[in-house]
Amino acid sequence: MTDTFNGIPNLDPDSWLAKAFDYVRVRSQLPDNIIFWTLAAFCGASLQDSIKVDWSVKPIFPNLPLLIVGESGLGKTGAKNAVSPLFERCLPYKSAEDSTAEAMTRDLATFGRTRCNNTSGLWIVPELADVLGSKDYQQGSVARLTRLFDNPYNYEISRATSGRITLQGHCVLSWVAGTTFEWVSKHVDEAVSAGGFLPRLVVIYTKDARKFVPNPKKDIQIIAQLNAELIQKLNRDNFQQRVITLESEWEAEFRNIFDAGERARGTPRAPFIARRAENTLRIFLILNEFGKIRWNSVEFGEAEKCAKWFEDQAVALEFDLKFGNSVGGSRRVKAYLSQ
Repeated sequence: MTDTFNGIPNLDPDSWLAKAFDYVRVRSQLPDNIIFWTLAAFCGASLQDSIKVDWSVKPIFPNLPLLIVGESGLGKTGAKNAVSPLFERCLPYKSAEDSTAEAMTRDLATFGRTRCNNTSGLWIVPELADVLGSKDYQQGSVARLTRLFDNPYNYEISRATSGRITLQGHCVLSWVAGTTFEWVSKHVDEAVSAGGFLPRLVVIYTKDARKFVPNPKKDIQIIAQLNAELIQKLNRDNFQQRVITLESEWEAEFRNIFDAGERARGTPRAPFIARRAENTLRIFLILNEFGKIRWNSVEFGEAEKCAKWFEDQAVALEFDLKFGNSVGGSRRVKAYLSQ
């Protein structure tokens, strides 16, 4: 992967994701890669559990746990506002933005049941400070989210006030959250970032400024067309779950990822590479459904390139959390140490 790759994969220009991206990007001040992956996360949420790769350890669903770390006023909330109208009537249960992790889990167990007998939902958190308040409480919330992102099966949660809550089937939680580096540095310590929470996320860590948008006016006709096309696409299989079986040609690809993880043992990148195969498959499921990227080992590389890009973002964030982002050229230092 070269330094020029900005996180946006090559898509068929006639695909739904490419057309939706073209619509939103000229109406949002956010950097294009944040817009694209916010769209992709919503696409994964709309699929819920209708498609999966059936691994023996756990099934892989197209739900993305996306964390956007950028400057205050960048417009992270604006991305959600620009994207949401395209997904009208296409999303699973949406938890309230200001829910606590405990309230979200309770509501997900109550309202998130799918046709395939799993539990699916979307939690949009424009600012982490709104839901992860004091540090003591936040530690418990982070631990709960960490477990949910692993797609647990029949996951039980004990509560002192109302006994046990069970998430039926596999939990398929899509998560789009935004925050600033300053907040993360004060509330997520090294043990949390290195201990499993950060490696489970797909992270965009940007210092880019907003871009000028001359005419962010909505186009109701384009929104309606894209929404109708999306509804038709999602209804194509009558909500019957499709199970993707990977052929033997994929074994070499996963072996390469495994070997990369072995070479990185003991380095800051190791826990992120450990998630590369899983994240690549999540991304591939979305790109296949909405970007017309086909199921073959050649185009698998496009999804893996995106997964590696997310690793670079997360490693850069963890580096700055440990050593401070005021050090000039920290990303260059990080790249040098990685090599």
